[in-house]
Amino acid sequence: MTSRVTMTLSGASIALALVLTGCSSSSMSPGGMSSGDVAVTEPGTAVGAPETGGMMAVDGKSSVGSTSTNVIDRSTIETAYLAVSVSTPQSTVTDAERIATDAGGFVQDSSWNPANEYGPESAYLTIRVPVDQLDAVLSSLESLGTVDSLSRSKTDVTLAVTDLTARIASLQQSLDDLRALQAQATNVGDLITVESAISARQAELDSLLAQQTYLSDQVDMSTISVTLTGPRGTTPTNDTFWDGLVAGWNSLFVAGSALLVAIGFALPWIALLAIVAGVVLAVIFALIRRNRANGGASAVSKPSTPSTATTAPKTTTKK
Repeated sequence: MTSRVTMTLSGASIALALVLTGCSSSSMSPGGMSSGDVAVTEPGTAVGAPETGGMMAVDGKSSVGSTSTNVIDRSTIETAYLAVSVSTPQSTVTDAERIATDAGGFVQDSSWNPANEYGPESAYLTIRVPVDQLDAVLSSLESLGTVDSLSRSKTDVTLAVTDLTARIASLQQSLDDLRALQAQATNVGDLITVESAISARQAELDSLLAQQTYLSDQVDMSTISVTLTGPRGTTPTNDTFWDGLVAGWNSLFVAGSALLVAIGFALPWIALLAIVAGVVLAVIFALIRRNRANGGASAVSKPSTPSTATTAPKTTTKK
């Protein structure tokens, strides 16, 4: 009886602890404070001390008229777009890759298009460089040719970074508490309950850590989109007899290929129509032959009737 009561009390205590742990992990605000906190204490202020100039509002202004402010470490994502006209875009790509590598960055992707009837030669690159090297890298890229356009932007992600940090810390504390409860479990049911809670919180923690890693990479490494364009007027044209002959031959080849494709597409339909036409003609000829045969048979079986008309004798009268 005593052991049963002990196990019941133990299970109830573990359930209560799980509820409290879940509440504590979900009641944290993005800044790691409870939703009821509206002020932060400056370093060096003792807990429980009277609220004087050491107490500051969350907006950085003193709640009692102090002029001191909190310094917030902002997290921003910086990006840039650069368009440059160069003499040879394909060879300039190598110079751009070298600039990115020397700055501690790398080329994330690149592409090259030769000159054609639609436009000149061009190349496109996406470069990732450390944020503190962004200005230097942009200056080096601008020196590769004539700058056509340049744009830069900053996105403040301080709130997202702070929120992730607080949620990760809360989940880690919750996992520590659950592992302590797991060590105190006295039966299989309690152990399964605790392990299920640990698995759920661990999966959520892994997801948040992945988001934090990605966001940290975006903050630490700036992204530069570069467009390299060749000189205008370099579009190839057909100016000689040989160029015209080649163009005509190519067009003939294309037309012949298109004709063969059309014939191949129509051939099954032609065969089907020929079969249908053959069946229809066969039925028509059969009906004609049948009608002719019936007409000949009726002509043979009809008897000939002699003329029954009698000629009256001619009488002559003599006067």
